[in-house]
Amino acid sequence: MGLDIYAGPVSRYVAGDWQTIIQQAGDASGIPVVSIRPGESIGDVLSRALAEGVQDGVREVRLSDVRPVTRPIAEWKADLIRSLGLNEDWQDAADGPFYTDKPGWDGYGAVLLLSAYDEKPSLAPGARVKRLFRPLTVPAVAPGQFADAEAVKAAAQSPLRYPTLLRGAEWCLPLAGGPALFTAATPSGKQITMGHLACLVAELDVLNQRTLRLSPDDMEAARQAGPPESGLSVENTAPFGLSVLTATAEFAAMNKVAWIMDY
Repeated sequence: MGLDIYAGPVSRYVAGDWQTIIQQAGDASGIPVVSIRPGESIGDVLSRALAEGVQDGVREVRLSDVRPVTRPIAEWKADLIRSLGLNEDWQDAADGPFYTDKPGWDGYGAVLLLSAYDEKPSLAPGARVKRLFRPLTVPAVAPGQFADAEAVKAAAQSPLRYPTLLRGAEWCLPLAGGPALFTAATPSGKQITMGHLACLVAELDVLNQRTLRLSPDDMEAARQAGPPESGLSVENTAPFGLSVLTATAEFAAMNKVAWIMDY
């Protein structure tokens, strides 16, 4: 499955009242994208597509992790805030603005590898390490295989600069207080790691300043250029991935909405 980033109201996300950037492009070109909802088969999807008037082909069949909402969003949000011991809230309008983009796993993985190598330069590609009393050269890891990198595994244990990124926060919320990272249930009951928007934005900014040093114009150019071919190096893939993560995080922070990894 591919990776999209959604920045917008939680209520809009769980209701499915939003479109990925691929879906938006499909609608604009007249070639729709059909999502597979939980519990559906391919046959169900094709039947639904025909019922919805899709007659000219399908650009992409996309798996959707959006599950039926099992409880009101206001109740879920109140319980979450209470569990964190906070006395704050954020507005979550079902018709509020949203923004999406698609870093894919390569773009996201390149950003995680970049942050892990900055945390653990001794485990970056080309570094020399000892294994069973033999010196070895750390190999390069493809962005899509980021979870296999020794640097990612080591940095995730005690990240100094990039805990939100390296410890895998899938949702970042517009909350000021509470722990930097916490495990909580989504409105559908899925337990995931969550974090804070402000921390995510700050980490992405620090990462850029310490590594790629992209200007705002460079960021926009990298994002507009679209995803590089799969399997390219971290150096070739990271500018796109960082530009997408930064743009979506900044939109979420500016509008005080959630930042959500959708896959």
